Amino acid sequence: MTGLYRRAVAAFGPEVPGLLGFLALVLVIFGLFAPNFLTAANFGSIAFQLPELGLLTLAMLMPIISGGSIWRSSTRRTWPG
Repeated sequence: MTGLYRRAVAAFGPEVPGLLGFLALVLVIFGLFAPNFLTAANFGSIAFQLPELGLLTLAMLMPIISGGSIWRSSTRRTWPG
């Protein structure tokens, strides 16, 4: 094991360096086979879409953390009787 790999495992855990290596492999493969993949226009398009995905992620944060209990309790109807 190299020193960089050991530092990454110590900092992030044992699964993260392998995932980063897989990400690098995917980037290289797509960069070789798709000529428009590693262009400024593609990165600009991704940067334009990321804020919307971030807002959607924040919107789903509370139901995921609470297990949906906040939404169930606010929509539950109780009938007198």
